[in-house]
Amino acid sequence: MLYAENGLQGLKTLEKEPIDCMFLDISMPVMNGIEVLEAIRHDEKLKDLPTMMISGVASKEVIMQLVELKVFDYILKPLLKQETVPRIQNFMEYVEKHKNRKKSALSSTIIF
Repeated sequence: MLYAENGLQGLKTLEKEPIDCMFLDISMPVMNGIEVLEAIRHDEKLKDLPTMMISGVASKEVIMQLVELKVFDYILKPLLKQETVPRIQNFMEYVEKHKNRKKSALSSTIIF
């Protein structure tokens, strides 16, 4: 598992390390999560990277923008175990299927 402290650091990590999936917050210093997701979706190698957003931002406009950017799921903070665990499990099942479908040697998850 890899961690990045801000969006720009996360993008630099993505350039160097192959990953299976990404958990991303919207509110980050240097480069916010929406900017990171836009950059990923415009990168030919990363455009299909499974991404889950976990954030305290509840704006309908932001959520619609994330849907357009093909985010897998969006979990609103504060996290409630009974809601969060099944959604993360569903995401990880999708990641495994996605990885097997691509038959790639991806090995990590990045969280920032």
